Amino acid sequence: MGVKTAGALKPLQYIIESTFGVLPSGQLSYGGKLQTQSQMNNHDIETFAEDGSRTVGLKTWGQQEAGFSVELGTYLDSGDYSWTYLLELAMGESGAARGDIDSFSALFEAAPDQYYLYRGCKVNNLTLAASGVGKAMMATMDAVAMIGEEPATTKAQLLTNADATIPALNPVTHNKYPEMSLDSVVIPAMSYSITIGNNLVQKEGIVDGKALKGGSLIYPGDIMSVSMEYTVASTSLFWDRLKMAETDDFTVTHQIGGYELTFEHCWIPGDDMPSRTQTGYDETITFNAANISWEAVQ
Repeated sequence: MGVKTAGALKPLQYIIESTFGVLPSGQLSYGGKLQTQSQMNNHDIETFAEDGSRTVGLKTWGQQEAGFSVELGTYLDSGDYSWTYLLELAMGESGAARGDIDSFSALFEAAPDQYYLYRGCKVNNLTLAASGVGKAMMATMDAVAMIGEEPATTKAQLLTNADATIPALNPVTHNKYPEMSLDSVVIPAMSYSITIGNNLVQKEGIVDGKALKGGSLIYPGDIMSVSMEYTVASTSLFWDRLKMAETDDFTVTHQIGGYELTFEHCWIPGDDMPSRTQTGYDETITFNAANISWEAVQ
């Protein structure tokens, strides 16, 4: 029996589904180097009292709610791999947000004899962040799934798809400042965090005799949320003035890992005024955006 040890957690592997919740054939894709992974496998359990007693006489295992959260290392394009595929899973495509997003099946190997398969997965939240200049960009992804299969001791017990090809592991790093279209201002961001939220809705259903919270459909709910947080040194009133002036309808471009991300129709919410102290302090600039597009830097 394999023991979970440091380094035992293998990369995220996934494959896009053509039918929601149905594992397709074909080679798995590389999602990123897993640093942490947590799983959700909840049941809506109900208990009822025994006749003439306060003890439990009946219980039901209700809808299964499945999903997972992962932190991934990201890398420059190599072979069939691109870190922007994570953006496509969250957005739908690079041109604009679609009404729906792709579902996928995901495989995790926690140890040599511990495998987990999730089907009917959709990305609820995706965050891309770098903690400092020159630091690696890490991706944090929260996904909701139709079903989490019972774990198995071998991969073959869950699926027979060929493993993903591991790309060249050259990390994406924070090496270029973003810019905003207001007077071509450069944002001297020491760190950044970009978050996409889909507000997923789950429609219950029964699959193979199992009651599932997302057994019928999982789809994006209300308006997609896109936000960026940039940490800058507090040196002037420039950002405070923009926050208080209800600044909106501008563009922010940010080159990351060989691609230029364009955040369109941005606005500054104005609720993140800095707190003043007798010590030195930085401040966080928050932008919201209506949409994201991206293209390779020529």
